Amino acid sequence: MLFLRLAILNIRKYKRRSAIIIFSVLLSVVVMVTVGGMMDGVRRSFFSELLQQSGHLQIHTAGWESRLDPYSIKYLIHDPDKIISTLEAHSVFAERAVHVEPILHFGALLVNGDKNVAMEGQGVLPDTSFFDRVRSHMLEGTFLQKSAAQSSAATATDGSGIALSASTAKLLNLKLGDQVVVLVQDSTGSPYYLSYPLTGIFHAGVTEIDEGNFFLSLGNAQQLLDVSGQASEIRITLRDPNSAAATAALLDPTLNDAGLSIQTWRQINGSLIVFIDMGDLFTLVINIFIVIVAATVITNSILMTVFERIPVFGTLRAIGLKRRQLFWMIIDEGFLLGLAGSILGLALGIPFVLYFQIHGLDVGAMSTALGTGTIYHFALTPVNVTESFLAGTLIAVVGSLYAAWVSVRMRLIETLQRQGA
Repeated sequence: MLFLRLAILNIRKYKRRSAIIIFSVLLSVVVMVTVGGMMDGVRRSFFSELLQQSGHLQIHTAGWESRLDPYSIKYLIHDPDKIISTLEAHSVFAERAVHVEPILHFGALLVNGDKNVAMEGQGVLPDTSFFDRVRSHMLEGTFLQKSAAQSSAATATDGSGIALSASTAKLLNLKLGDQVVVLVQDSTGSPYYLSYPLTGIFHAGVTEIDEGNFFLSLGNAQQLLDVSGQASEIRITLRDPNSAAATAALLDPTLNDAGLSIQTWRQINGSLIVFIDMGDLFTLVINIFIVIVAATVITNSILMTVFERIPVFGTLRAIGLKRRQLFWMIIDEGFLLGLAGSILGLALGIPFVLYFQIHGLDVGAMSTALGTGTIYHFALTPVNVTESFLAGTLIAVVGSLYAAWVSVRMRLIETLQRQGA
């Protein structure tokens, strides 16, 4: 307790150098909390939005992955309702799955007068659990209107109309209620078209979705392509995304018998997983760099303070202070300075991260590669706060170690001679 009081007195006496050390720790903690909040935001957006959109598991026909034409309707799942019923009867699926539904992808040309644009069509159920970013960002109308005689069967014409992004509607000079011609190559290889009323206009805030996708009901898409009762894939959402690989392994034998394959979210979003992993590595490198720079500044400041006090240390040792006690007195100072700097750093960094967690940071097209929109939300997590606090405190303690080691190695006569000098 005595040495702790001495450490506090020394900190108050050498205010300028103490302030430099506290500021260095403070700045380090603020940067670590901010960078960690950014990367946690990426991870949270990835899991809450992108995985919700793509599902945790996807089922396709064998050969779908090696297709040359991404919009080919050659590799379709026949009678997806039967496959879904088989899956739902599986004990593992019933225990782990939250939702399952078929989706039909296809390439199409949207035409309005002399204007046209090539896009990817998504045939989905009107109350689909996927594409939540689209459904929650409707500017006009509704996502897909349900017909009065809607059936629960996936093959039914379970909705009417078409949903387009605001940018596509503007490009084609369309407004709500206008007819849109959808031209496709049907199952026979022949061109075919139908027109649909524009019943919904959205702005998802993701370039890939807004500029590349439009939405029809699954029934209408099947009718347009002449592929009644078929789908491109079956998407599954699990209670625990981390159980995807194990669940896929258990369901794989059942699906192989039907000529189908299953992929996990890690396989589906392989390139983005690499990006997330690189982001974690980037965060680690940044934090290591911060620690090194801060430790250098802190160590130099503590060394200067210690060297100024060598005569004082010599006097203390002359009246009975042991080397071990001197060592721990200097470490105590470093600990208190690190503690103060870390607390102040969190006091400044946490509100900063919370602000961008609520309001987001508009980074333009930078974040659209992750499918998280142009507004980038940070995330404050207990792990990030704890790691930043501990790192800030340890920076000062480690910086004090060298200064303490140098001080205790000096002979008593050397410290007394410095006093005389």
